[in-house]
Amino acid sequence: MDNLQYIRETMERATAFTGISGRGQVAIGITALATALISAQQKTFKGWLMVWVAEAVIALLIAGWSMDRKARAQRCRCSQDRDARSRLVCRRRFSPAQ
Repeated sequence: MDNLQYIRETMERATAFTGISGRGQVAIGITALATALISAQQKTFKGWLMVWVAEAVIALLIAGWSMDRKARAQRCRCSQDRDARSRLVCRRRFSPAQ
């Protein structure tokens, strides 16, 4: 019975928060579509690869900005608080269940 309650609580925590906002995911998708169009016009494999590496960097920047913005909206300053207890609360709130 304890296992069932643990599973239920874990599922609730896991679905309560997604790290990247929907707008961030849309922005990443739009840049990926643009990258697909640009990379299709590359004449060499190296050029194609460089376009996609640049897209990966852009997507990481968008994801990081989106997660930071969402965390700030939830009033959780995980990276700025020096108090260990605050960081632990933020990790529990914003990380998937372990």
